[in-house]
Amino acid sequence: MALFRPNVTKDYDNGLADMLDVIGQNYRENELIAASRQKPDRKIIGTENGHNRSNWVPVRDYAPYAGMFLWTGIDYLGEANRSGWPNIQSPAGLLDRTGRQKIIGMQRESWWSDKPVLHVVRNADPDAAGPATDGAGGPNQPALPTMIAVATPRPKVALFDDWTPQDSSPHDEVVEVYSNCDRVEAFINGRSLGAQPIQADASPRRWTVRYAPGEVRAQCLDAGRTQVFDSLRTAGPPVAILLEADAPTVGSTFDDLVYVRARVVDAHGVTVPSASHRLHFAVAGAGTLVATDNGSSVDHTPFASPDRAALDGHAVALVRGAGAGRLTVSATADGLARGAVTLQARR
Repeated sequence: MALFRPNVTKDYDNGLADMLDVIGQNYRENELIAASRQKPDRKIIGTENGHNRSNWVPVRDYAPYAGMFLWTGIDYLGEANRSGWPNIQSPAGLLDRTGRQKIIGMQRESWWSDKPVLHVVRNADPDAAGPATDGAGGPNQPALPTMIAVATPRPKVALFDDWTPQDSSPHDEVVEVYSNCDRVEAFINGRSLGAQPIQADASPRRWTVRYAPGEVRAQCLDAGRTQVFDSLRTAGPPVAILLEADAPTVGSTFDDLVYVRARVVDAHGVTVPSASHRLHFAVAGAGTLVATDNGSSVDHTPFASPDRAALDGHAVALVRGAGAGRLTVSATADGLARGAVTLQARR
């Protein structure tokens, strides 16, 4: 059970909390930790928590805290009151509506995973709020009461999963890395920017560089983990659509779907983040097109439409089988080479 406002109703003092086998509380992690320290036999868990480092670090550093439930794991339709019309969703997730990992999800993975994790992004304004922006008092944000915070528009975020800024002239950019590796070295076009150790407060590692087109790369330096790296490359003009399915086969029942992800790419296969072409999806053979999406907060195109604008160079088609056989999913757009992928359908 989650205690909603124990600081107001005095649940930790009046005996109500101790009637529970496990005490849950929404947000205010330090308050729950204080209640645990007051009576160490209390079993505690977070029942709704934010994405900020200020939410994460207390839980990480207090072993009796059993875990936390994040609001939310994935973007969802509705509750768009933060930003108002024409927004149709709450963009609070670690994943977007199509299941694609967002930058905030990259950061969380680096905190939580037992496996080596390394993600490199471009931070165009490191003085802006970081990727965790639920308004509950994270980096560069005012600490607000929770109910005010959840109704407050999110502050500016200037994080990008690309090395293709709109301004292609020389200027300062920040390479930002999320990783659980003890040491990480960053490079631009093969030139080392130096190595940095992991931060005790779980903050990202940053290198300020003079922008030049090409490649930025970050590599784990830990023994046995030097094969762990991530990189971003500058995109050229869009020339083609690349399709990739998340599984090679798909069933034909109501519950069967395969996600076919489309990327608008340049001649070297790099996603073009400015691409917003209107893609037309089609299915030939033993399959049907169920829906299309791009994860946008403001796209009102019906999900059943075969036409979908790319967002940051991405879109997705949801496809179901129609009996045993082969099916081909294709995507076309003006000025781009057609993309296609062939799958096997099951009954």
